[in-house]
Amino acid sequence: MRPSTPAWLPDLFRIGANAPCNSIVEPAMDLHWFLTTSPVNFSRHKDTVMDQLYQKQSRATDPEERRKYLRAFEKRLYDDEVHFIMTFQ
Repeated sequence: MRPSTPAWLPDLFRIGANAPCNSIVEPAMDLHWFLTTSPVNFSRHKDTVMDQLYQKQSRATDPEERRKYLRAFEKRLYDDEVHFIMTFQ
């Protein structure tokens, strides 16, 4: 299913790019780009597993438990979800 395009925006683009260049130490502040309900999820990608992992890590009080959820989130993100082109590394 293709996301709808606002009437004022020409239907010219099929991809999205993001280069936030953040230096945020708190992971939860930088993972919101990939959540289903995030206003900055410009690709409108939906992955309920990642949403659940994000919620679990945000509620975890034990640092090791939180790290486990964050690593699972990252693994799913980089192994299964994100397709990227390397630039300016």
